[in-house]
Amino acid sequence: MPNVQLIPFGVEGITENTVEVPRGIRMIRARSIWREGDEGENVVVAVIDTGCQPGHSISLIKLLEDIISQAIIMVILAILPIITDMGLTAELWQQQKMGL
Repeated sequence: MPNVQLIPFGVEGITENTVEVPRGIRMIRARSIWREGDEGENVVVAVIDTGCQPGHSISLIKLLEDIISQAIIMVILAILPIITDMGLTAELWQQQKMGL
């Protein structure tokens, strides 16, 4: 089993009895569920944060690699019917590539 550890953290603040409804609560329309009587008792919620830093150079390189890979796949899928109609099989392509 991998060694998993929590990153040290601190509580920035606790807000009680606020009149402002947080954006996330509005987005998931929680109030309509609350009106039906479900307020989440006995529900466990966990958040797993990958710690991804989008501006990091390695993340950018990985993103570009993924985009290029997807573009290559799309091009191959687009030209595959044309190649097949021409009768070019993988074996024939390999022979032509090797000059046989």
